[in-house]
Amino acid sequence: MSLLLTALVVISAILMVGVILLQQGKGAELGAAFGRGAQGGLFGATGGANFLTRTTKWLAVAFLGSALTLSLFVSDSSREGVLDELRSEAQSESVLIEEDELKADAEISADAADAEQAETTPTAADSESEAKSEEAQTPD
Repeated sequence: MSLLLTALVVISAILMVGVILLQQGKGAELGAAFGRGAQGGLFGATGGANFLTRTTKWLAVAFLGSALTLSLFVSDSSREGVLDELRSEAQSESVLIEEDELKADAEISADAADAEQAETTPTAADSESEAKSEEAQTPD
């Protein structure tokens, strides 16, 4: 159905452009300069203006009606728009960034805790040096 409406929109638009271009504008002097004076050509002296005006009106009605019907037919309320998709992508990216930041913060705090623990915990070399200093202080 949407293919038929799309074809109707395109055909009515092309025909409407053609009919509008066939009409003689208010500046008829330019047409007279090229040999299209007051004789009127194909439709007679005044018949062409009425015919082309009515044709333009009905083509415009067909174009607008089919375009509105197509827009109502194609629009689907359950379908997300472009902005909704962009928002969901941005939110998912921000969640990933926040998770990465939390992991990095956890690693930094774990490294800091390890460093603090290493400073407060005596190592084997520290224990040996303390033992030697205690032995040196005790009299024999």
